[in-house]
Amino acid sequence: MLRKFLGDESGATMVEYAIMVSLIAGVCIAIVFTVGQQTNNLFNQLHF
Repeated sequence: MLRKFLGDESGATMVEYAIMVSLIAGVCIAIVFTVGQQTNNLFNQLHF
């Protein structure tokens, strides 16, 4: 039973997917924040 438990890697796969999703979400948030700041700076420079 212990060998079966130690040999089961299905939980590791779920953890790997969770780490990938969190990294992708972090990159997306950073990109949106950067683009938002650049857009805000552009509109502030236009002075309509």
